[in-house]
Amino acid sequence: MSVTPRINLLLLSFFVAAGASAVAAPASANGLNILLTNDDGYGSYGITAMQGALEAAGHTVYVSAPASEQSGKSGSATTDFGAIVGFSQEGPGEWSVEGTPADSVSAGLFG
Repeated sequence: MSVTPRINLLLLSFFVAAGASAVAAPASANGLNILLTNDDGYGSYGITAMQGALEAAGHTVYVSAPASEQSGKSGSATTDFGAIVGFSQEGPGEWSVEGTPADSVSAGLFG
């Protein structure tokens, strides 16, 4: 029997100017499972910095972000009947999505 890990959805809105060192250690010995996305695209400086800071604080981070920059489209979703949103696994727990940030969250949560 396969057990799917519970993912605590943490929506982060951030601007990384001087690094992401302000992220505090988790309150308990068990870190959170975090799904991280943005509108700047997979591999952008901000999401990479936030991922590193959260992992350094003891959390498990899953990244599902648009394959390309999608600024200003964070609330948009692909709703065309029969449309398929493609995604590629970039590494363990990391996906780039051919769609909007909302599509990225959906792909991250539901595959």
